Amino acid sequence: MSSTPPQRLDLAFKGERTYLHGTDMYNAILDFLGARHGRDGISGLDVSFHRMARRAVDLHDAPCPEAGQPVAVCAYRAGTDVRRIYLYESGDEVQGRRPYDEASLVAGMDTDRATLSGVWPGPSPYSDVEVWVALTKGLHQRVLPDLRGQWLFARGQFPRVRRESGPGERRLRIVSNFQNRLTRTTLHHDGQDAGVIYFSLV
Repeated sequence: MSSTPPQRLDLAFKGERTYLHGTDMYNAILDFLGARHGRDGISGLDVSFHRMARRAVDLHDAPCPEAGQPVAVCAYRAGTDVRRIYLYESGDEVQGRRPYDEASLVAGMDTDRATLSGVWPGPSPYSDVEVWVALTKGLHQRVLPDLRGQWLFARGQFPRVRRESGPGERRLRIVSNFQNRLTRTTLHHDGQDAGVIYFSLV
């Protein structure tokens, strides 16, 4: 059982999707951890998504086997400690839907199929993780066009915590492709390491 009562995350469907988006869960995790530890008190977020969520999601402080398989697990640093929180799907319906113009966000990205890379000038009204995930998905669709299926945000590792996207050039490159089922993409923001994103093809 969790050490404290689970907390319901305020999440809505994004665009025309019928599942909750990983970027919204990531931002909800940031808000929760920021309230608990202070935004400057956390770093090194590593969020892994294990399955889609089509119902409302609760955040737990500890594994909760009776809730089934977790939707996502987040490891993070609070000071010198590495801690984890867990997201589980509830039995309640998702309330609400919000617009998300992913296509226009990605439209300004230049891509190079030979190097599996992209460059995007910014800025954007969307959050930092929304920009990175949209660009990574768009990069995959452009440079790996022969692969059929749906690209999904599977894991994100971010050394620094950023909620807002902010200005600055973004560069990303697919550096590993595991049998066309899982990829690893490196991220750089104004020349600085911004993390790694894994995408899976389903």
